[in-house]
Amino acid sequence: NGPLKAVIGFPPNVLAGTSMPFSILRLSRAAISRPVVFCKVDEKRQLTGQGKIRSRDRRFVGADEILELLQRPDGELSRAVPRDEIIAQDFVLTPERYLSKSAPLLADMWKETAPLGDLVTIVKPQFLKPDEDPDGVKIQEAIPSEVPQFGYLERVDRIRTVDAKLLDVRSQQILRAHDVLLSTKGTIGTVGIAKPDSTRPALLPSQASVILRLKPGASALDPRFLVMYLRSPLVQKAIASFAVGGTIPNISLSDLKSLPVWLATGEEQQPFIEA
Repeated sequence: NGPLKAVIGFPPNVLAGTSMPFSILRLSRAAISRPVVFCKVDEKRQLTGQGKIRSRDRRFVGADEILELLQRPDGELSRAVPRDEIIAQDFVLTPERYLSKSAPLLADMWKETAPLGDLVTIVKPQFLKPDEDPDGVKIQEAIPSEVPQFGYLERVDRIRTVDAKLLDVRSQQILRAHDVLLSTKGTIGTVGIAKPDSTRPALLPSQASVILRLKPGASALDPRFLVMYLRSPLVQKAIASFAVGGTIPNISLSDLKSLPVWLATGEEQQPFIEA
């Protein structure tokens, strides 16, 4: 309605009694439709106790600089954002969403890009309740911390029993060879690739990750290239900027689908595949 003038994002471990990040919203009594200034506190310059994440002497000392950034946005730590852009982002007020330049840079970096949603089917796993019935079926369930940094996700130790009929209905969430996993809840941005061990029970990701399954029309894109692309620092920054929520960060599917992907040629993909 207009009263919001600014949003100032603070990092974790600044408030006493909680490690959660938080934001201060600056409101005006007069409802005036003007751009909203988004500002982010710089941990290195504006907090004391550097390197002491859990230290009690970690204090905010950058008030004067923040007030200056609110009055004169520099485009890096602060930016005046038109209300139409905020509306287009479904009123998400996370400063990183508007201060990160990673996603726009990705779209401009290469001659040919396409939204991730045009290249893959995104399968969001649904909860499968435990079933101790003798007719139940055993599954393996992988959490983000079990996704290997190198090589393929082949097996995990966690095995549980679920309803066979329900698993059949939701068989799309069973991992197939060369499915790409991306964690989108809690831990953000962990990427892996699957090659399930056929001698083990069906392998599924937990609800903290989504499956990125290449569409038939995107066969020119190698899933191993996609893994390495999603792991690259610039893309990781773009993925992190999509996260919302203080207690348990998560990414919406619509944001994920919009992520620009480089349509590299087979020759350009080869070094990534070898790596």
